[in-house]
Amino acid sequence: LARAGLLAAPAAASNEDVAFGARAAAWADAVTADSEGLGSLTVNPAAVGQMRRIQVEATHRRLFQGQGGPTNLDGMGMAAAFPIDTSVLRGAFGLAWTHDVADPVATDRSMALTYGSRSWRELGPGTLDAGLTFKTIGRSGRAQGGSTAKAGVDLGLLYRWRESAAGLSLINVNGPSTDVGPVGDRAPVTLKLGVSRAVRRFSVLADLAQREPTPARGASTSLSGGLEYSFAAVKAGLFSARAGLTLGSRGKTMSVGGGWRVLGASLDYAIRAPLAHGSRWSNAVSLSYRFGAW
Repeated sequence: LARAGLLAAPAAASNEDVAFGARAAAWADAVTADSEGLGSLTVNPAAVGQMRRIQVEATHRRLFQGQGGPTNLDGMGMAAAFPIDTSVLRGAFGLAWTHDVADPVATDRSMALTYGSRSWRELGPGTLDAGLTFKTIGRSGRAQGGSTAKAGVDLGLLYRWRESAAGLSLINVNGPSTDVGPVGDRAPVTLKLGVSRAVRRFSVLADLAQREPTPARGASTSLSGGLEYSFAAVKAGLFSARAGLTLGSRGKTMSVGGGWRVLGASLDYAIRAPLAHGSRWSNAVSLSYRFGAW
């Protein structure tokens, strides 16, 4: 049992606040206040409401470090956003699916349905929006056998004014248990606060996160920041260079990456290097398409 408990520690990150896609990975997952892509779909449900066009994205990730500390994830994901504008609902729905091998302990799967509002309430110089995610978290043991599936809930708020935004989210509100056989674990309740600011060709983002303790890990706090510079090339599309930094109680990392957008398609890549608590580099690659975005 003691050995199983030790093996479970690196697997917990798949149920924590891992942002979606390579674009977010290059920003050190500091996307709680970002509403321009699907990266925030798994960390702040309110952000998806700002999507004005249908968008789909596929990603592959190999992660050894996350905001919450060391991990060992080899997986993939699919996500989509569908805007809606009716007399009853105004915003967007989001779908996200992830499949991760949390080596050597378990295989983790999640499926999430998200709704985020758009221009829900006018407040001062800006607008306030809210979001809700219902998801299923499944885990099957690799070393010990067994399986489990539990429901989870995420809540989020997003306030936007001029070229700035602030986001607040509560991930895994009900703290679903992910015990498999003798290996005990739980998706940690996580509070995230983020801000973002666009200045000409630059975008600046920052996140502060607090995670409660679980059977596999202790409580952790992290501060992350990201920077992007974008420029257009004649007849060649839009190019972006990104960098990110995480300073956390369980790890410190530096991320870099880039993206290329042409017509409605985008290709993004990111690598992440540990500055403490590890030596293996992480990477992620994503391909997305936004319909009608010519």
